[in-house]
Amino acid sequence: VLEGTASASNNPPTTGIAHYEVTMPAGQYIIYGLASVETSAVDGFWVRVNGATTDVALYGTTGWARWNGISLKAAWHWDRVFTDNITGLPAIKWTVPGGMTSFDIAYRDTVGTGTGANPKLDALLFVKVGE
Repeated sequence: VLEGTASASNNPPTTGIAHYEVTMPAGQYIIYGLASVETSAVDGFWVRVNGATTDVALYGTTGWARWNGISLKAAWHWDRVFTDNITGLPAIKWTVPGGMTSFDIAYRDTVGTGTGANPKLDALLFVKVGE
């Protein structure tokens, strides 16, 4: 996130989006992120898997999931991607058609410059449901 960038707490940003492409078999997946989150004031990201369907309603019709409320731990830890608009915060199940699949990660929270408290994301793991 660029210094001085305001949080995108309520709407996905239009800049500051990391875009990735992977080849994966068709199926239903749960995504886990390797995250470091120091404070509940800044504890989330936006996540989108392009062309996928989900088992829950996401943020409007944008395809973005507001992954807010990641477990608070400064140490790196794995947490499932969920959307905070669903009671109980179940992991989102993404159904992808297979082949080349693209996904996007965007910032949601930022506390500004020099604090070091912004949430950090190091890796994503796509786990096929039932395996």
